[in-house]
Amino acid sequence: MPIPNPEPDPRHGVYGDCGAVEMTLTPNPANAMVQVALDAEMAALEVFDAMGNRVFSCDKGGKNFSFNVSSWPKGLYTVTAFNKETSVSKKLSVQ
Repeated sequence: MPIPNPEPDPRHGVYGDCGAVEMTLTPNPANAMVQVALDAEMAALEVFDAMGNRVFSCDKGGKNFSFNVSSWPKGLYTVTAFNKETSVSKKLSVQ
């Protein structure tokens, strides 16, 4: 008996048949200001270092966010934007 495909789960960055929310980080790698552009309205944005420590958060909401990484240690960070229905994450390299 075939196993039916499960419905897309919005907690994993998927809106039904519309596909995943797109997030662009510019520039990446970065050493100063980072611009975050999303194609869906998000409630908040958080950035975590490689150890899982939150190093930045913003709850202003919207499709565009920015933050300054000039004082951050070099390394990989995870940028996550979310709202009640979904979340999307991308890696950011700080150099």
